[in-house]
Amino acid sequence: MTSMVTHYLSVLDIATKFKSYLLKAIFMIALFFHPLSLFADKVDYVYETKPVSSIGDAADDPAIWFNRADPTKSLIFGTDKRKGIHVYDLYGKELSFSELGATNNIDLRVIDKNVHIIISNRSSGTLGYWIFPKSGLYEYFLENPSDAFSENINHYHLDANMDVYGVCIGFVNGRLSAALTEEEGPTVQMWDLTIKEVIGTIDVISDEEDAPRTGNEAEGCVFDDENNHLLISREGSRGYLKAYESDTLKMIKVVDSRDDKIVGDPEGVAIYKTSDTEGYVILSSQGGNEFNLYDRKSFDFIRKFKINSVQDTDGLDVTSETIEGIFPKGFLVVQDGINLPSNQNFKVVSMEEVLKKKTERSWLDSLKEFSVNNPLLAPLIITLLGFLESFVISGFFFPSLLLYLMAVFLFLEGISGLFFITLCGYIGSFLGDQSSYLMGRIYGTKALNWNFIKKRQKQVDKVKQTFDKYEFTAILIGRMTPSLRPFSPFFVGVFKLNYQRFLLFDLIACSVWASGLVLLVVLWDYIASFF
Repeated sequence: MTSMVTHYLSVLDIATKFKSYLLKAIFMIALFFHPLSLFADKVDYVYETKPVSSIGDAADDPAIWFNRADPTKSLIFGTDKRKGIHVYDLYGKELSFSELGATNNIDLRVIDKNVHIIISNRSSGTLGYWIFPKSGLYEYFLENPSDAFSENINHYHLDANMDVYGVCIGFVNGRLSAALTEEEGPTVQMWDLTIKEVIGTIDVISDEEDAPRTGNEAEGCVFDDENNHLLISREGSRGYLKAYESDTLKMIKVVDSRDDKIVGDPEGVAIYKTSDTEGYVILSSQGGNEFNLYDRKSFDFIRKFKINSVQDTDGLDVTSETIEGIFPKGFLVVQDGINLPSNQNFKVVSMEEVLKKKTERSWLDSLKEFSVNNPLLAPLIITLLGFLESFVISGFFFPSLLLYLMAVFLFLEGISGLFFITLCGYIGSFLGDQSSYLMGRIYGTKALNWNFIKKRQKQVDKVKQTFDKYEFTAILIGRMTPSLRPFSPFFVGVFKLNYQRFLLFDLIACSVWASGLVLLVVLWDYIASFF
């Protein structure tokens, strides 16, 4: 068997040398470099914080305070939902920790000379509201490494009369307000922080039919102050991102759901501003280890991106403020829900890299857009890619990775079921094999008379003997090996081996290949974690 495999691998050497050096160069570029560009929606983080001290699911939500006087002394607040609040500098160094109990979420706004910080405290069932002087804030936390959220600081513990979960802060008609969500329930309280009272509520499942009252809680939320919007991410069944008018609390629309672009639970949500009213909404699509980008005004979906080595993100925050030499277009802070082998922490990402990726668009993106807009025709793309990667000529330029990624996209987005994806891939691959066989039958005589082949007649004879002796095994190896796949049926045709036997063997080999495709699609999350 080892001899057979060695001889059979020589087929690839013969086939690739049929072309000029230029063609081989194009082939190498297409095979190796183009697939890597398919992962171009991934960005690297620049800094990371010290891990939180609590083990397990502990780190949750960050908030950014941008220091206009000295941007390099900006602060990152991060909740440990088991213990309290960590305060980090821009580079991830911990400056302070305050043990306040199960502080789930945190948010802040700056008014004149003060920084207003709110937290949802699950231990006490309260909305915690702290007011710090802006001047010297970095130095304050640096000089108070423990209990910086002191009782001596101007603060309030506002009883919510419900089990609290998420929280966000913003301006509504010029008044500082907060949205506080209910754990395991659909209620969102709207607080006026000037009078420190609840002035309204939202039922996040009121627009849904037969939605259970428990298990559909909201957590992530963000105020878009300039556009008078409040965006709320609702977990549980179907997983929604919804937009509301922040003053009337009327729902504007369902921005997205698990039936569309969200994978798993929608979690943290933040606003990236490019002007007073324009920019992007960033959402953690937790189940896919992804981040969704939406237009800030229209809420139209733009694209997804991932952050290398970041998974299972809960909260996030973002600023468009510039830090010269480090973050020319601001930065994004996200919770990393894995961060093994250490405890969870927070990662800092350059928004310049995120926006740079937004402008890159490949032809694969066009195929994805076509699939979304034409779901009934989408499986035909799999058929086409299956054919192109199997046919002897186009197989030079269409590596198997393209078909695989497209199959994963159609499956995860719910555009096509796994059965139809597999069936269409099977049909395309089978047609590609049969076409390659015909090419070999038609042009095989000419190929065998090429000087390049004649000089290697002994190799050719050994390859033919391999097909004669092993038949099905050789065809199966060719079908399951991407680098050999386009050439195996071609040489079966060149050597004019029995077509009926090839037809039967190819049907079986394509079935084995299709079963492998099913397994690879289902295991996508595990496989993607290695990239």
